[in-house]
Amino acid sequence: MGSSLPHKVYVNVRPDFFINEASADRLEGDLRILGSVYRLIPQDEFRVTDEWLLHGWEFMMRRIMMAQIQDDLQEVTQQLSRLGLDVPDDDVQAYISGPAVDIDAIALY
Repeated sequence: MGSSLPHKVYVNVRPDFFINEASADRLEGDLRILGSVYRLIPQDEFRVTDEWLLHGWEFMMRRIMMAQIQDDLQEVTQQLSRLGLDVPDDDVQAYISGPAVDIDAIALY
């Protein structure tokens, strides 16, 4: 499944790398990112996102939960649309479809 967005760059910001009260849910606005390319995801390939969506969960439990998450994400997208938020239906997935760049964040500022 493709995306209507022109460029897909995903930044991995590990939850345990934040300091004090900072957390991933407080990231917003324009930020500069220093990072390293973790993986290039070619066209027609994908990468599952269980390590981000279910961070800290045991491997087999993450895989079991991922089977349900895709359906849940579609429902959330529909609810966001009802609230007037413009979220591209074809870009909300429990996996990253290529072509895309996966970056490990070193610093955000």
